[in-house]
Amino acid sequence: MVLVLSAMGVAGWAVFHWLLPQYWFRLYPAIPFVFMVFAIIIILLEDRWERGVATGRTTQQRVSINITGAKMAKLLLSLVLILLYWYHWDEQIKAFLLTFAIFYLVSLWLETLIFVSFTKKYDQKG
Repeated sequence: MVLVLSAMGVAGWAVFHWLLPQYWFRLYPAIPFVFMVFAIIIILLEDRWERGVATGRTTQQRVSINITGAKMAKLLLSLVLILLYWYHWDEQIKAFLLTFAIFYLVSLWLETLIFVSFTKKYDQKG
């Protein structure tokens, strides 16, 4: 997940640098970084929850609720970051929003794949 987001960050930089330099915004490097931090946090939390289910300290239903809560926190933090950028810089806001949305959707898709594999793994055991 982190590798995919890193590759997207490099590809996005190349697109902005060579193909669309008029849409470059100075905080572009922060977007891949923010989503890599989100990814690392989600991976660490899911690993912790998986160990909890494996040892019987927690239930799969509780893990599902926790993952939903983590995704909601990510959504709210993302909205705060968008509003802060809009309020403080407002340069190339359309490029920022489009880039942010692409990273958000790809990271959401990757998180969903991880959650589905987690759920299938414990549905087969149960």
